[in-house]
Amino acid sequence: MIIEQIPVDQFIARLSHSGIRVKLCPVNVQIRTKLPQLAKQLHFLYSYYDIVENEIVDIHTQILPKFSFNNPFSSFIRFTVDGQSPFPPFPADQALAALEWGINLVIAIRINHLLMFHSAVVERNGSLILLPACPGSGKTTLCAALIHRGYRLFSDEFGLMDPLSDFFTPIPRLMPLKNQSIQVIRDYLPEAVLGEEIYNTQKGTIAHVRPLAPISRK
Repeated sequence: MIIEQIPVDQFIARLSHSGIRVKLCPVNVQIRTKLPQLAKQLHFLYSYYDIVENEIVDIHTQILPKFSFNNPFSSFIRFTVDGQSPFPPFPADQALAALEWGINLVIAIRINHLLMFHSAVVERNGSLILLPACPGSGKTTLCAALIHRGYRLFSDEFGLMDPLSDFFTPIPRLMPLKNQSIQVIRDYLPEAVLGEEIYNTQKGTIAHVRPLAPISRK
């Protein structure tokens, strides 16, 4: 079952109680939150992700409200993984960005059995293209364009290779466009599905591109 097959009200209810377990090859991630706005964003942008029921969960994440004594009338959230908070609190309207950055951090730290490249990876006709570059160089923007022109997304961030077999594992995630890249993709690819713009993050304005279906092919 994929997420879009769950009615949004049921999806929100599951997120707020037991959580949703999604497959992000090569890991399974549990997500829990009681924030309705974040739940709606996830239902829309994670729509093609597979739900796993009877498999081991590798990463347990949660987005929780956080009260600030310094700003008692402002709304903040915190990201936790296995009960720990690796980041300071975020404004509540940045919850999706916090979740995505948090999952990326855990993937970078915990996937130690694969050789990890800081690189975008796309595939076409059985051949892979690695696009290594420094942050802010445009890897995500290029990936977003390529996957809408016949390429398959492996990742806009991680190249995960088994050093024994040279096999690359796909880990297709939401693609966070930043600042001017958002309008570039809106103009060049009007068919691309983007989430809401998230303002004033540590990386500026962000809007996530939804991967194309199917995203879990091996």
